[in-house]
Amino acid sequence: MLGIISKIDIASPEEIQRARDFLALACACEVAEISSLTGEGFAGLLPRLDRGDPGTAGLTG
Repeated sequence: MLGIISKIDIASPEEIQRARDFLALACACEVAEISSLTGEGFAGLLPRLDRGDPGTAGLTG
């Protein structure tokens, strides 16, 4: 499963780590950190979604 942490531009490092910890508890095997405001993280995320990798089924419509 792919976990996504958004709003990293306004989150503290502690908040991002807390989100990572919760996603690990939810069995996310990979975590992407993104910011819609700055665009950070999307370059690596969008190709993954377009490939239809396991854990991302249905995310691209």
